[in-house]
Amino acid sequence: MAGNGCIDEGEATAIVLQCAGVSGLDLNTKLGDVFPDDVSRKGFCGCVFDAAYAQDPKITSGQIPCSPDTTFAQVIDSISC
Repeated sequence: MAGNGCIDEGEATAIVLQCAGVSGLDLNTKLGDVFPDDVSRKGFCGCVFDAAYAQDPKITSGQIPCSPDTTFAQVIDSISC
């Protein structure tokens, strides 16, 4: 993990699901399958960062993976402890 901050896994999951805005999301789904373009994917990652940072200001945007091949589970893992 690139950053030093982290939040509870349940809270991290809630943040990721809220930012994804997709009901019944399989956490093994890749970001690129839900957000095929860079703008929407970066918007999702920004949403996750903003909400996670509000919980722990030690979280950095660089610790949140945002590539099309990243799964939602990996995003949760990147900010949870």
